[in-house]
Amino acid sequence: MPDPTEHDDEAAWEAAVADLERASERLAAGELEAAGALAADARERLAAILGEDHPDFAQALMVEAEILQARGRLSEAEEHLRQALAIHDGYTDPDDAEVVRPYRLAVLERLGYLLSLAGRFDEAEARLREVLTVATALHGADSTELAAHHNALGVLLRFAGRYDEAAASYARAASLRGGDDDQPATHFHNLSGLASARGDYHDAERWARRAIETRRRAGEDGFELGTDLAGLGDALAGQGSPREAEAAYREALDHYRASGRGEHPEVAFALHNLADVVAEQGRHAEAEALYRDAIARKRAAFGATSHEVAATLNNLAALLDDLGRRDDARAAAREALSIAQATLAAAHPIRVACETMARTLEA
Repeated sequence: MPDPTEHDDEAAWEAAVADLERASERLAAGELEAAGALAADARERLAAILGEDHPDFAQALMVEAEILQARGRLSEAEEHLRQALAIHDGYTDPDDAEVVRPYRLAVLERLGYLLSLAGRFDEAEARLREVLTVATALHGADSTELAAHHNALGVLLRFAGRYDEAAASYARAASLRGGDDDQPATHFHNLSGLASARGDYHDAERWARRAIETRRRAGEDGFELGTDLAGLGDALAGQGSPREAEAAYREALDHYRASGRGEHPEVAFALHNLADVVAEQGRHAEAEALYRDAIARKRAAFGATSHEVAATLNNLAALLDDLGRRDDARAAAREALSIAQATLAAAHPIRVACETMARTLEA
């Protein structure tokens, strides 16, 4: 393997790395097309200078993966991350491995998150627990460095329906950071999402508003604020306030689009939830269009057999049944059930909902 600290053409290497940094800046600014072009060009130049088994080439793959994720191209992002991980794993000499270890952990954590979104919970958990094990050995169990890793594990556990374990992971992350005033907006956002998943919508609203307040106080007004507003929408919908929830979801979608991330998977989630509250207000045709938009986006982002596709198909089935279109409803419910039973554990909330809907429609 090449020495991860050496470069044959220092000037060309520095120029390529600078362009990679600019790609990250364009990503943060929501200029995804420009970011993608810069990152791809930098990656090709780094390959020519260093070869495709160098950690700097792996870092270019990591940046491209972030851009692809923001554009809703998750399978391509995953391929980039796996290639980057393979490069880092090739450094078996202890000294070299120590140099690349922080970059390897970043790739592992990003891969774990993508696998969580895709519903591949077992592999996601294995990746994220490996990150925690290595980081604990490096920094010590009580280091603040571990807070982000416990948080990432908590997100996976919530997606997997293991709510008590998720709460424990979030609590551990918070304890490592310090007092309540030391927590980032992301912490409150995650608590809100967990509370909504558990059906505790008043707590969900409290935490969502705390996340929004924290974000705005820090001057943040972009994509992440949109996720907090969507969380507020979930809480309000759960409390039986569909009009207020609709306003929150629409504001979230405005933030997503303004940030340049209109193809991000979070858009599909927001459209699904917006469809729920629009249907509740009796605007069935609009709700059906929103569900179908969400399904198309989820299929593009996650694949046709994702549990996320099943979740929206299941809600569409309920809407179609309400409209008296029983055959269409049964078709949607059967597809949702087939996906859920193939991809989710028996106790997962989405699978349970799909099985309940299928039984109801087949009765």
